[in-house]
Amino acid sequence: MNRFYVRCKRTLARAFNRMTAIFGAMAFLKGVNPDLPGDARETALLLESEAKKIQDIVSKLSRITDPVVTTYVDDITMIDLDKSGE
Repeated sequence: MNRFYVRCKRTLARAFNRMTAIFGAMAFLKGVNPDLPGDARETALLLESEAKKIQDIVSKLSRITDPVVTTYVDDITMIDLDKSGE
């Protein structure tokens, strides 16, 4: 396994750990004030939902062993999470 790949895996693991901290903070905030006003509750749910999406992407990236790159608009290349092998 090349060094770049190992560094990427380590970086993704750290990002995953940070996302876990965000979920912990959200749970704490909801536990401290279970009667959040409507707007605050909606915002908290949105943050939690988006954090989950990021966590899922980071998790998928960390399991990729055979990346497939796809070219998108303006010749931007990205790893295709659906086509890459684990």
